[in-house]
Amino acid sequence: MLGALKYYSLIKEADAIDRLPELKGEPVLKNLIKIANEKDGEFETFRVENKSRKLTDGRLEKTYMVGFIFRDRSGFRDKDINLLIAGRCSRLLDAACNESKSMGNSLDSPEWQQPHLLIQPAILPDEGSLEGWIVDLCMTCRGSSMLMVQNRLEILVEAFLPIFQGLPAREVH
Repeated sequence: MLGALKYYSLIKEADAIDRLPELKGEPVLKNLIKIANEKDGEFETFRVENKSRKLTDGRLEKTYMVGFIFRDRSGFRDKDINLLIAGRCSRLLDAACNESKSMGNSLDSPEWQQPHLLIQPAILPDEGSLEGWIVDLCMTCRGSSMLMVQNRLEILVEAFLPIFQGLPAREVH
């Protein structure tokens, strides 16, 4: 995982999670990264970003971005499998939107930016320049207070945890 432009394999060095500056003071994001890199998991995180800014109207905005790849390098190289994962993420997002609406929130409001996924080519230079695919999950929320923003991001992170738990990706239809 890239942290402050230094790569730490959280598969090989689980305690390196505490050295990632992007995770300091971010228990929700840190938990997502920890779960994604658990022993016997199907994925590993490859990069993480955490950005905050104040908007011109005074609201706060916070973005989490997590890039992940298959540990099994045949999955890493298989674009179709990565597209299936994106489909699974999309279904989880739909479920989160429906749950959020039932609680009186709408992910379509100006306080939320629709989470998005990017599937991009990736090269693993430490593995003989192996070529494959990385899936980036980006989540952005806005609000009048950081507590409000954090609560909204927590809803989105919780929605995506099943990607790293339970049903193996190769069984997703």
